[in-house]
Formats: sequence, structure tokens, C-alpha cells
Amino acid sequence: MAIIVKQTGIIGEFKVEFTDKNKPQNPHDDNINFEQLKAILNKFPNGFNSWIETHFEMVEHLTLTSEDEDSIGYKRREEEGLGGVYELAEELTDEFEQSHIGVKWDGDYLDAIANFIHEKEGY
Repeated sequence: MAIIVKQTGIIGEFKVEFTDKNKPQNPHDDNINFEQLKAILNKFPNGFNSWIETHFEMVEHLTLTSEDEDSIGYKRREEEGLGGVYELAEELTDEFEQSHIGVKWDGDYLDAIANFIHEKEGY
């Protein structure tokens, strides 16, 4: 049995269909294979919406502290330029999401992000 996953057109939402034949994927087809599905699930373990919300919070923090010489964003920009800060935001987002798989937030989401960032900055 093959697993075929089709993107529905809504970012982060996928429709899973099961088939009896494991046929080769047409590169122009809108189906994705199992390896691609695993990569998506690993990148967004709590779903795309959770990831993008966390990413927004990370970017906001890095932006607000960009002139603070003690901040991780400032240090990364000095070492690697602005591209390094983009990568840092993604790294922080991925790490936070991976360390909070399946957590159901009850009003403490922003506190958890603040604590995570402060820990990364050594406070």
C-alpha cells in the first residue's frame, strides 16, 4: 500500500490518500512521496500554524533586541551578517517546536518562548 499526500492549497494542510499500488511519482504531479511527508512532519511537528506563530515570536524578539550587543541576534549578525540572523530565527523556531511537541498551551505560550530565549541568551 502506498501513501499519497496531496497539498490542498492551504499552507500547512495536507490530504492523505491511500492506494493499493506503489506507482512511481510523476515529477509534474502534485503528489508528494513518503520521504517528503516525513520531512514535512519533522519540520512542523506541531503543525505549520504552530511553527509560523513561533517563528513570528522569534523574529520579533530578534528584531527588538537587534541593537543590544549582548543579544544572540546581534552577535550572530556581527559574525555572519543578516543571513545568519535569518538562519538563527529558523534554528530557534525549530528547536522550540521540537522541544514542545504536543504541548497544549494554556495561556503560558508567550512565557515559554520568553524563557526559552532568555535561556539561549544566558540569562
